[in-house]
Amino acid sequence: MAKINTPISIGAMEICRDKIVEILIDELPSQAGLLARPEINAKVFRERYKPIGYEEMPCVNSYVARSDSGKLAAVSSEGTYSFWIDVYTIARSGEGGAEVHGDEYSSIKNQELARVITGILHSTIYRKLDLPSGIVSSVTVTSYTPNDPENTKDSENTTLGRLQVDVKAVDGNITSSTIEALKAATAAKINNSDKGYSWIWEK
Repeated sequence: MAKINTPISIGAMEICRDKIVEILIDELPSQAGLLARPEINAKVFRERYKPIGYEEMPCVNSYVARSDSGKLAAVSSEGTYSFWIDVYTIARSGEGGAEVHGDEYSSIKNQELARVITGILHSTIYRKLDLPSGIVSSVTVTSYTPNDPENTKDSENTTLGRLQVDVKAVDGNITSSTIEALKAATAAKINNSDKGYSWIWEK
């Protein structure tokens, strides 16, 4: 017989995951306009494991990479949650100038998009992921890693880079009203697709 008589609700990891996606969906189109760089307006996916297609690029895919539990208390637990944001870009020769090769410009666009995402998540506006006080204590983009070109056999000049985002958060301060508001706001913004192809990260 079950001895737990209360539901185990959504936790900080899932809420932070969805907020990262929601923030990027809101802010990337704005930055594309402010920078006059349409390619910054990338599609945003959450936990996308189906292959990404050429026609979907530029795009980003954000998902949980790791969860490390920290201090435990009677009513809450603090942990560090790591998320990967995979950044996909594509370019054609001449797109960045007559003398610029497509693979070169695709890499440049990937680094630019990664920089903008980093700037968004490091903004003081989102230092707590725009969540109620007491849930998130810090948000840090800890690394950007481009895929090794030698392992990308691709004639379409595509580039993949990976950002790692570490979030320190507490589970015990999440209320049911916060959960419902976030679920409703995020559900309408998540993109889904069945098209594409696979990337393989070298360990």
